[in-house]
Amino acid sequence: MIDLMGKRKYFFILSVALILIGILFFFIRGGLNWDISFEGGTVIKIEMQDDDFDAQQIEDELRTLLNRPVYAQKERTFDPENTDDEISLLTLKLSKENTLTSQEINEAVDFLEENFNVKKDTIPQVHSVEPFIG
Repeated sequence: MIDLMGKRKYFFILSVALILIGILFFFIRGGLNWDISFEGGTVIKIEMQDDDFDAQQIEDELRTLLNRPVYAQKERTFDPENTDDEISLLTLKLSKENTLTSQEINEAVDFLEENFNVKKDTIPQVHSVEPFIG
């Protein structure tokens, strides 16, 4: 039989070491990465023709175009007019410090319409998000 209680000091030291390593890497990696729900910002939703687009590629190209951090996310929802159909959405999130002007939003939408399969005559939904918890 293994004497776990006799080796409790070793397990305690191992536990403390793992916790300290975790805390160290937490600070090395920059601490918490808050979502815009906690720090506020802008959410832009654009309807796409279908879900045949790469959100990571859009994110990279918009970061280059706008020179700001943009987070792109692919979403799908049901069409309220026809529940058998789905609507593909591209959601762009920008933190409060990187909010776009109306001109920059139009520039980004024009870029997406030219280079990706944005649905014709779509109107982007732009929402300003205030920080909140709970």
